[in-house]
Amino acid sequence: MYRHATRSVALAFCALLLFIAHVSAASSQAVYLSPPTVFSILHEGDKIGRHTVSYRRDGDVLHVDIAIDIEMRVLFIPIFKYRHRNSEVWRGGRLISMKTETDDNGTEYWVMARATDTGLVVETDDTSFIAPADIMPTSYWSKNIVDTSVLLDTQHGRLVEVSISPENLQHVATAKGTVEAKRFNILGDLSLSLWYTPAGRWVKTSFSVRGAEIEYQLQDKALRTSEIPGH
Repeated sequence: MYRHATRSVALAFCALLLFIAHVSAASSQAVYLSPPTVFSILHEGDKIGRHTVSYRRDGDVLHVDIAIDIEMRVLFIPIFKYRHRNSEVWRGGRLISMKTETDDNGTEYWVMARATDTGLVVETDDTSFIAPADIMPTSYWSKNIVDTSVLLDTQHGRLVEVSISPENLQHVATAKGTVEAKRFNILGDLSLSLWYTPAGRWVKTSFSVRGAEIEYQLQDKALRTSEIPGH
């Protein structure tokens, strides 16, 4: 009896060790890709917010986490706040799931999307529809966005039609120096400009919102792109 109990305990302990090893091995597959893309958000040269994009690879799956925080003040009094969180999952260069939450100065939005056999199912608080399987979201971190004419709005969960025209290479100032990047002007349901390096790294954005001119300034000059799919 004692020998049988001892053997059972030993087997259970071995099973526990195997389970821990399995979990450790699975966890070790998740690799945080560095550095994240970090922008300061500027209004007339003053910093009003921050936009961060972090990348994590788990096998053939890429996780992209996006955080945007903006606060505008007049005489130290907040007059506008914006908060956006977006978690994207990609496989083979395609979006397979997305979850976003936005607080646009007190108005809240959420969007959820998941890949199915018929396309990308998109849901919001008041609608649902099926988007094309290869749709690109308006998160802008992938240069592949400039090769399409329909995008998925990550804040409102709607399809937006755009026309995109490139310009020549320009010198773009970052917090750590100057880089060369091509400007792409986006018009239609959206109006903004994006800059990407020849290797495909997103380095600048400018747009107008509620009459305010907004510009993104890259806070790092680490332009490695080999870990980012689609570049």
